[in-house]
Parts: sequence; C-alpha cells; structure tokens
Amino acid sequence: MEEAPVSAAAAIFAVLLVLHLFGEYFSRIVPIKPVIPRESELLKEIRELHRSADSFSTPSTFSKAAKLKRQATLKEKELAALRQDISGQTNWWFTLYSAAPKALKFTVYIILAQWFWRTSVATVPISFVQPFEFLVSPDKKAAGGEVTVGIISWLILTSRVSKFITSKVVGKPLSRKTVAKKSI
Repeated sequence: MEEAPVSAAAAIFAVLLVLHLFGEYFSRIVPIKPVIPRESELLKEIRELHRSADSFSTPSTFSKAAKLKRQATLKEKELAALRQDISGQTNWWFTLYSAAPKALKFTVYIILAQWFWRTSVATVPISFVQPFEFLVSPDKKAAGGEVTVGIISWLILTSRVSKFITSKVVGKPLSRKTVAKKSI
C-alpha cells in the first residue's frame, strides 16, 4: 500500500468539514414548509372536537359523543385534502432542494474513496487503536509501532468529527415551530 502525502489526511478533513458546513447552511436557507393558517385552524378544531367527545362518557351522552367524533373525522378528511393540495403544489421543489446536498455529499465521498483507495491516508501510533487495529488498517502488519489508516476508516472518523464541529459552530437546526414563531 502506498503512502499518501502528509497533508492528505488534513485535506480530506477540511473537505468534509466544508461539505457539512455547506449542507447545514443550505438546510437553513431553504425554507421550511410554512404553516398555513387554515391548517392550524383545522388542527385546533379537530383537537377541540376530540376533547369534547371524550368528555361525554356516560351512556346517555353516547350519541352526542358519536356525532362529535364524526365531525372530527370530517375535519380530518378536510385537513388531509388541504395538505394533499399543498404538497402537490410545492412537493417537487422541496424534494429537489433537499436531495441536492445529499447527492453532493454522496458524490464527494465516492470521489475521495476512489482517489485514495490504494493508499494509506494517515499513520497513527498503534496505542491509539490497540484493540481495533484490524478495523482501521487494511495492512496486517504494523511497522515501528505505527498503523496505517485506510480511506474508509478515515472518512468515517472525519465525517463524525466534522458533523460534531458543524453542530457546535452552527448550533441546533431550526424546527418548524421556531420558524412559525419568527414569522409571527
């Protein structure tokens, strides 16, 4: 197995860090599906109908509870139709923009794996990976107390570290509730 340049390990880490930062930034600039007032109104009505139907628990009020449950079912069907209409209008756009960063990441991982497949990316002391050197190193021998690290192991390690750093730098991802509160 050939030895890659010393800077290869750092370059792979930098590429993955930039890739994860870009993915997180991209997920924040692509708008989350907005909460439609009619949708939230229907959800409140459905919850209210279910609560009032559950409050009628005696046999004498069974018909009233059944009527409220039927009304709630009709509202749920109306809500499903509204969501179907909304998703039909905007679904292709969100699908395209949510798949683009994933496709880019997949492509970069494949290119890096192909490029460094027959080379060792880094050399680390055997004490760092003592019980797991067979998972980290494609070579069975350790020269001078050091183990060579293959590209797959290095991609897994640097991917996890860059995701951790990205989460600390950027912060928690935005949720739908946070976006709704900011727009009010």
